[in-house]
Amino acid sequence: MNRRTAISTLALAAAPAIAGPVGLRLPGGFDPRQIAGLKLWLDASKITGLNDGDSVGTWNDLSGNANDATQATSNKKPTFQTNEINGLPAVQFDGVDDTMAIPSITITGYTAFVVGIKDSSSTSKMPLFCSNPGSSGGGFIFLYYSDANLYSTTFGGGGAPNGTFVYSSGAGINTALSSAFIGVADYESGAAANTIKHYINSTLYSLAYTHSAQTFGTGIEEIGARTNSGDYANAKYSEVLLYNSKLSDANRSLVESYLRTKWGTP
Repeated sequence: MNRRTAISTLALAAAPAIAGPVGLRLPGGFDPRQIAGLKLWLDASKITGLNDGDSVGTWNDLSGNANDATQATSNKKPTFQTNEINGLPAVQFDGVDDTMAIPSITITGYTAFVVGIKDSSSTSKMPLFCSNPGSSGGGFIFLYYSDANLYSTTFGGGGAPNGTFVYSSGAGINTALSSAFIGVADYESGAAANTIKHYINSTLYSLAYTHSAQTFGTGIEEIGARTNSGDYANAKYSEVLLYNSKLSDANRSLVESYLRTKWGTP
C-alpha cells in the first residue's frame, strides 16, 4: 500500500457516517443517522475526558443538530459511570435533583429509544424527555411507577399533556426494568394514526392507544426529569435517540438491533 492509499484509507475509517439509504454499509457499519429525522443522539460510550464518578456538565449530541444536553449547576449534574452496561459507560441520574437541559426540539410525531437501567427500588421513576419543564403539567416520554404500570403522555400546545395513557404491563416489567433494557415509544400524528406504542426489548407491552391529534406546541427541553412535577429519574442512561417522526416497523427494528448488539441487551 502506498502512502497516498494509506492516508485515504485512514481518512475513510475516521469519517463519521453520513445519511444514506437504510442498509447501505457505511464506515463503521450501521449508524442511526442513516435513518432520516434523527434530532438527538446521546451515547455515553462516546463521552471523553471523564473518570468514573465525575459530573457530566455537557453530553454532546452526535446527530449533527447541536442539541447538546447541559447542566451548569454542580449538584444537579448527573455522573459518569464507566462500566455499567455490557462493559460500557452510562450516565447516572440520582432521582433527587439531577436533570439536563436540551435546546427545544419541536416535533409532530416521534420515535424515542433509550438504553438504560432503572433503579431497582420499586418507587423509582424514569422520565426521559419533558416538554416545557418550567410549567405545571409539562408532557413527558417514559415514566415508570412502583405499581408496575407504564405511564406515558403526549405534548400538547403550551407544553401541557393532552391526557395520560396508562399501560398495564403485565408480570415481569419491574424485573426487566431493574436490568439493562431497550425502551421504545412512538407516536404518529394524523387523522388515521393518532397512537402511542411502547416497547421494551422489542416486546409491545400494550395495545396502541388511540386519541385526538396533538400539536406538540412547545417542544422537548429537558432530559432525565420532569421538574415541573418533581419527577426525577433514578436511572442510568447509556444511549438515547430521538427521531422527529414515527419510524416504520422495519426501521425501528433496525435501530433496536443496532442497540442490542452494542449494549448486549435482550
